[in-house]
Amino acid sequence: LELAHPRPAHQRALVGPTAEPAASLLLHAQHLRSLDIEVAVHMGPLLPVVHDQHPEIVGLARHIAAADIRDVHLAVGRLTPARGRALAEVLVHGQAGALLRAFGVDPRADDPWSTLPRDGARLSGLAAATLRHSVRRHVEQAGLRVDHCGCPAQCHLDPELTPRFVPLLTSDLFEHTA
Repeated sequence: LELAHPRPAHQRALVGPTAEPAASLLLHAQHLRSLDIEVAVHMGPLLPVVHDQHPEIVGLARHIAAADIRDVHLAVGRLTPARGRALAEVLVHGQAGALLRAFGVDPRADDPWSTLPRDGARLSGLAAATLRHSVRRHVEQAGLRVDHCGCPAQCHLDPELTPRFVPLLTSDLFEHTA
């Protein structure tokens, strides 16, 4: 499951316009767990300002645990122009500017969202680690396991952590020089 926020409007802004609300996804996951089908949560994309409200993160983590899900993967996201514009419509006044500043963009520009790279702006290493640690603390307090070894959390699917594919042709594998 890809869960980003307990509020449906925020969930759609973060994950995409066709994203299901977190509550319905967790209800579906609870049904799957009752059938002994393993379910894991990919929590993200996590962004500063959006995920700094601890009561919402704590509530989401508790709802995940209540749905009998134990494994979670946290993914700090990139701020793309489309995601930024969608978030600007649901964030409280001033939060969009704070979000832009967190990614090093001047919010006073005419269209600051267009100055973001198409593939998205990244947080600094320290800011990303701080955000991940803050969310991790709340998730673990709810009894969830983050990136537990051997879990079906699909951590290898996280584009932020997955190394680029290196093609190896069979001719390269079996070629030898004499």
